[in-house]
Amino acid sequence: MMIKKRRVLSYIDVVILTFILFGQAIYNSTITYVGLMDETTSVFETTSFSTKDNYYAFITQFVFLFVAFLYLRARKFDFSVWNININLSSFGKGVLLFLLLALCMDGFNSACFSITQLLFPSSVGKILGCFNFSVVIYAILNGFYEEIYFLGICTCVDQKRLKYLIPFSMIVRFSFHTYQGIISALGLGFVLGGLIYFLYSRSKTKNLFPFFVAHTFADILGLGIVYYLF
Repeated sequence: MMIKKRRVLSYIDVVILTFILFGQAIYNSTITYVGLMDETTSVFETTSFSTKDNYYAFITQFVFLFVAFLYLRARKFDFSVWNININLSSFGKGVLLFLLLALCMDGFNSACFSITQLLFPSSVGKILGCFNFSVVIYAILNGFYEEIYFLGICTCVDQKRLKYLIPFSMIVRFSFHTYQGIISALGLGFVLGGLIYFLYSRSKTKNLFPFFVAHTFADILGLGIVYYLF
């Protein structure tokens, strides 16, 4: 007898998967934000990552992703609902998407700060000087890790419940970025998160791959373009 696979997740499923994938990140980011408020640390310190940090984050996320996969398997989730079409065209769309998101964050940041005072992204010279393999492999995994949750999991619910799950997903995205400072977290969580969902919802194919690519480039290069001109 063929077992019918689940194509729709429940609220409880999303909450459990949120805890699995982002519970530790939200806790750590909150603790770090408290340190920022107490002035026992600085944004520069909280956003500077060593090669060791990148490898640790990669291993940690890989384990959490595997646990989430086992949970979905136990729930008999139909993974075929996720359209991940890898090709050159999709990659190109991902690059264009990254540029659009970067310009969006430039606009948000310029409304909140002086462009010359922005922390993200770093200058081109600094990026090239710090560029290493650990950054790339972590960025590739993290691009998949985050967007498979936000676009793959949080949208796999009853369509009537999306009006609740999308704001919830934005709060989650905000909550594990507070280590960057509250303004950056608001931009990433709500401005960028809202734009990403809007673009995905308007996509005819619902191909996730361009969003993985865009997120990967953002992790490597930083979310901004205008800053490079200064």
